[in-house]
Amino acid sequence: NSTVEVNVIESFAPVFYGAKKEVQEFDEKGYFILECKAFGIPPPSLEWVKAGTNISGTAVETVKGFNYTESFLKYSKINKNTPLGDIKCVAANRLSSASKDFFTRIKG
Repeated sequence: NSTVEVNVIESFAPVFYGAKKEVQEFDEKGYFILECKAFGIPPPSLEWVKAGTNISGTAVETVKGFNYTESFLKYSKINKNTPLGDIKCVAANRLSSASKDFFTRIKG
């Protein structure tokens, strides 16, 4: 007689850490950073979107773990290229996708 052991890792659709909507205010001459963390198996891909357009590019740092992905949208100084207003972080894996909304604005 032989015994076979099988380990099953369930897959699950992306879910976000923290609130699904955030308002962020930034100083006019300060830095700009948004953080988005989503859990899922397999770990979701994350994309930053403004007005339907991917704005990820060079301003993004991403960290992947066993069951999560964390992404930071960073600008060292607010300028004309800083994406203010409504921004989405979209998480997707083979099961589904979900989004987290950010509203960003200058203080004052």
